[in-house]
Amino acid sequence: MPRWISFSILAATLTLAGFLFVACATGVQAAPDQTQAVRKLEEEWAQAYAKADVKTLDRVMLPDFTLTDTRGTVTTKEQELAEVRDSVAKYEHLIQREMHVRFYGPDMAIVIGRTAIKLDLRGKVIDTEVAFTDTLVRRNGQWYAAAGHTSRPGS
Repeated sequence: MPRWISFSILAATLTLAGFLFVACATGVQAAPDQTQAVRKLEEEWAQAYAKADVKTLDRVMLPDFTLTDTRGTVTTKEQELAEVRDSVAKYEHLIQREMHVRFYGPDMAIVIGRTAIKLDLRGKVIDTEVAFTDTLVRRNGQWYAAAGHTSRPGS
């Protein structure tokens, strides 16, 4: 075999290996059913907040769940559940949109998007939007919320 052919095969092999390394290092495309499962969890989680459904929130959040809110305050799962339990907020809607799901291996997903919120808080109507980043993990085939972060768009 001519020397230039061997070099071409080596170069092609190294190029392919580089592409595979970059693809694995920057995220893994999940099966469509996993993307749907993650989106379903996000919707269930949002509706649980809107309906003050503490039982569902308790089920979808991992024990060490944390949320960083728009003020930079970090709360634990127990603090979130207590806040929902004791809340006087009445949601008119809590709608997630512009959701983008990225997978990092088969058991970790990052979801970014926006949530439109309209609620009544002691007679004061609040109509706002927040951007969010959620970290989800899969354990025993089930997706759970590990962490969340919200911010006001443009801030």
